[in-house]
Amino acid sequence: MEQAYNFRQTDSEMSDISEFQAIKLLNKLNRLKYLQRGESNLPVQ
Repeated sequence: MEQAYNFRQTDSEMSDISEFQAIKLLNKLNRLKYLQRGESNLPVQ
């Protein structure tokens, strides 16, 4: 997100691309955290 903000000052297209990539990465991290949380609730066999 910080990189997107820095690009906003010079290149709006690069800012949009950078922001989109940051949002995609954040979404992946959130999904992994969710899946990891679900695994901790599973009984050990």
